[in-house]
Amino acid sequence: MDHAITIGDVLIASAVSVGVIGFGGLGVWVLSLYAKGMPR
Repeated sequence: MDHAITIGDVLIASAVSVGVIGFGGLGVWVLSLYAKGMPR
């Protein structure tokens, strides 16, 4: 299929990537806090 990339596609892709990176960073931060708070 021939699909032209539009401005909307770029905006959606950038928003999704920023959201994924943001949630990933938040998850890593929370996991690190749990790892420090819970002695094994």
